[in-house]
Amino acid sequence: MTRRDVLSRVAFGFALLPALAFAPRALLWSLLFQPDAPLVAAKPLPSNPFTRDGKALVGMVHGRD
Repeated sequence: MTRRDVLSRVAFGFALLPALAFAPRALLWSLLFQPDAPLVAAKPLPSNPFTRDGKALVGMVHGRD
Protein backbone atom coordinates (compact mmCIF):
# COMPACT_ATOMS: atom_id res chain seq x y z
CA MET A 1 0.00 0.00 0.00
CA THR A 2 1.47 3.30 -1.02
CA ARG A 3 1.33 6.60 0.81
CA ARG A 4 -1.05 7.93 -1.86
CA ASP A 5 -3.47 5.03 -1.19
CA VAL A 6 -3.40 5.68 2.56
CA LEU A 7 -3.99 9.41 2.13
CA SER A 8 -6.86 8.88 -0.30
CA ARG A 9 -8.55 6.41 2.07
CA VAL A 10 -8.13 8.78 5.01
CA ALA A 11 -9.59 11.62 2.94
CA PHE A 12 -12.54 9.45 1.96
CA GLY A 13 -13.11 8.55 5.62
CA PHE A 14 -13.08 12.19 6.67
CA ALA A 15 -15.51 13.02 3.86
CA LEU A 16 -17.85 10.23 4.99
CA LEU A 17 -17.86 11.17 8.70
CA PRO A 18 -20.13 14.23 8.42
CA ALA A 19 -22.65 12.24 6.41
CA LEU A 20 -22.81 9.59 9.12
CA ALA A 21 -22.83 12.14 11.94
CA PHE A 22 -25.85 14.02 10.59
CA ALA A 23 -27.82 11.01 9.40
CA PRO A 24 -30.84 10.11 11.50
CA ARG A 25 -30.30 7.24 13.91
CA ALA A 26 -33.23 5.28 12.45
CA LEU A 27 -31.70 5.44 8.98
CA LEU A 28 -28.35 4.15 10.24
CA TRP A 29 -30.07 1.41 12.22
CA SER A 30 -32.05 0.26 9.16
CA LEU A 31 -28.90 0.24 7.02
CA LEU A 32 -26.83 -1.73 9.51
CA PHE A 33 -29.46 -4.08 10.96
CA GLN A 34 -32.66 -5.41 9.47
CA PRO A 35 -34.45 -7.31 12.24
CA ASP A 36 -37.65 -7.65 10.16
CA ALA A 37 -35.94 -9.44 7.29
CA PRO A 38 -36.93 -13.08 6.80
CA LEU A 39 -34.42 -15.76 7.71
CA VAL A 40 -33.05 -17.69 4.76
CA ALA A 41 -31.77 -21.24 5.11
CA ALA A 42 -28.20 -21.86 4.03
CA LYS A 43 -27.68 -23.75 0.80
CA PRO A 44 -26.22 -27.24 1.23
CA LEU A 45 -22.63 -27.65 0.12
CA PRO A 46 -22.29 -29.45 -3.22
CA SER A 47 -20.50 -32.76 -3.22
CA ASN A 48 -16.86 -32.77 -4.30
CA PRO A 49 -16.71 -34.05 -7.90
CA PHE A 50 -12.99 -34.78 -7.53
CA THR A 51 -13.31 -37.85 -5.32
CA ARG A 52 -13.15 -41.56 -5.98
CA ASP A 53 -14.19 -44.16 -3.39
CA GLY A 54 -14.53 -41.40 -0.79
CA LYS A 55 -10.91 -40.21 -1.26
CA ALA A 56 -9.89 -36.92 -2.80
CA LEU A 57 -8.09 -37.09 -6.13
CA VAL A 58 -4.86 -35.12 -5.87
CA GLY A 59 -2.30 -34.50 -8.58
CA MET A 60 1.28 -33.37 -8.11
CA VAL A 61 3.13 -31.84 -11.03
CA HIS A 62 6.80 -30.93 -11.23
CA GLY A 63 8.47 -28.92 -13.94
CA ARG A 64 10.24 -25.72 -14.88
CA ASP A 65 7.37 -24.12 -16.77
